[in-house]
Amino acid sequence: ASKYGKLLKIASIRMDVRYVFAAQAFLAVLMFVSGALLFMLFTQKGWIVLLMALMLMLAGYVLPKAKIASAADLRQTAVMKALPFAIDLIGSAMRSGVDFTAAIRYYVANEERSAPLAQAFSIMLRELELGKTRIEAIEAMSERIQTDAFTSFAAAVTHGIEVGASIVETMKIQGEEMRRVRFNIAERKAARGASAMILPIAIFIMPAFFIVLGIPVYIT
Repeated sequence: ASKYGKLLKIASIRMDVRYVFAAQAFLAVLMFVSGALLFMLFTQKGWIVLLMALMLMLAGYVLPKAKIASAADLRQTAVMKALPFAIDLIGSAMRSGVDFTAAIRYYVANEERSAPLAQAFSIMLRELELGKTRIEAIEAMSERIQTDAFTSFAAAVTHGIEVGASIVETMKIQGEEMRRVRFNIAERKAARGASAMILPIAIFIMPAFFIVLGIPVYIT
């Protein structure tokens, strides 16, 4: 349950974990019954019908979690993509004379409301208005995003606030660090591209290749 709750929080989906379990149970039963009825139209072999129905039931059970995990991953990726620019903009606003909260408000006002990072900062601003300290609001935001890079950024900012260091300099250093992290993430994803192509090649391209070569030989 805690794992599902974590994914829901990262994906910013306001849903109780019990509804996820209910969706899994409902889809599993629905896919099992539908699969059994469907394959009974094509074959009378009970073991084939049962096997295919069980496979569809498993797919129905896994689907809700897969969708939530995908939404969480997309949201984290969007946050990491926007974070270096956000840090630079907030730092520039602070260098012009505004405080940390006003700089964040400036970023939110100039960013699309649908952007995940802007939404996360908006929630942080509301928490500040409700009485939370800066450190508490930043730590709560880090809990909602839950990426190593943003956790490092939040820790650096909170440490700077605690010891009274210049937040402007902290933001400048963290902006450079976030760009380096984003570049490393892009490199790792590019390196995984070759291995990710193995499965599609084995499933789609190789069978077609053998069919094209084998059928003429077989006919001959």
